[in-house]
Amino acid sequence: MERSVLDLAPEIADSAFVSELAYAVGDITVGERSSLWPFVCLRGDGGPTAVGSETNVQEFSMLHGATIGDRVTIGHNVVIDYATVEDDSLVGMSSTVQKGASSSRTVSSLRAVW
Repeated sequence: MERSVLDLAPEIADSAFVSELAYAVGDITVGERSSLWPFVCLRGDGGPTAVGSETNVQEFSMLHGATIGDRVTIGHNVVIDYATVEDDSLVGMSSTVQKGASSSRTVSSLRAVW
C-alpha cells in the first residue's frame, strides 16, 4: 500500500516489485528492480527514506528515514532508523541499525545495535 503524508507521495520504479502487503508512506523512493516483500514498512514521515536499485527488503523489516544503497539485501525483521547502508551490503536477519550509523558490507544478525 502506498500513501501520501504531508503532501509527499512515494515514488516507486515501475520495475520494482512491491508486495500487496508492504506499506510505503510519505517521502519514499524505491529504485529499479528492487523488491519489498510482505509486511515491509517504509516510513518517510520524518525525513526521506530511499531504497536504491536491485535492493531486496525482506519480510517484517522497517525503514524510517533511512538511505539504502544499490544491490543491498536486508534480511527478515530488520529495523533501520535514520541510518545509511552502503552499496553491496548485507544486513542480516533481526539486525537493528540506529540513528546516525553508516554501514558498509555486512551487519551481523546477532541483534547488532549500532
